[in-house]
Amino acid sequence: MTESMSESRAIHRRLLLAGAGIVITALLGCAATILIAASTLGALTSDINGILDLAAATEDLQLAVSDQEMYAFDYSIAGETAALDGYREAESRELRAFEHLQEAAVPPAVAAAASKVRELTVAWRTNWIEPFMDGVASGRTMTGPAYAQTRATYDAPMMAAVDELAALVAADQAAAFSRAQAASGMIGVLLAPIGVVSMIVIGLTWW
Repeated sequence: MTESMSESRAIHRRLLLAGAGIVITALLGCAATILIAASTLGALTSDINGILDLAAATEDLQLAVSDQEMYAFDYSIAGETAALDGYREAESRELRAFEHLQEAAVPPAVAAAASKVRELTVAWRTNWIEPFMDGVASGRTMTGPAYAQTRATYDAPMMAAVDELAALVAADQAAAFSRAQAASGMIGVLLAPIGVVSMIVIGLTWW
């Protein structure tokens, strides 16, 4: 009888040790899974935030350039200093948008496109918009073939470059969202077994 009880206790201890080993292994596996999921989520969040900031800076740039042209034409119609103030403020917003683009960790293609836009906006402002506004201020009539040719030389290429930059950023944004969707699915797959493991651990604990 005593031997039977001793053998029963020994078996029970071995089972407890085996159960404890399973619990510890399961807990370590859960911890590793959570760390992987957290790391993936952190990288995903950084990726999404970066592309959203880049998209915002690009939109600011587009609006700033458009506003400069709008205020220049407003000035040519009414000659009011408020239009000049609006033009200068839009120019400052353009410069801030470029600074934001330079500070961001952008893909090489986007960086090259932004550099091209910067070069063309400087030429556009120096050779067309500001001479146009100076001509209006001095009372010259800013019309005719020469005026149209100057505008076409600097305006169209600059606008095309801005549109190209926006298209690249939009493509990067779509790619980032696709990566986010794929990563979310992966995180779900990683975390799903934790519920099963938790049930096993609870069962072993109560056993």
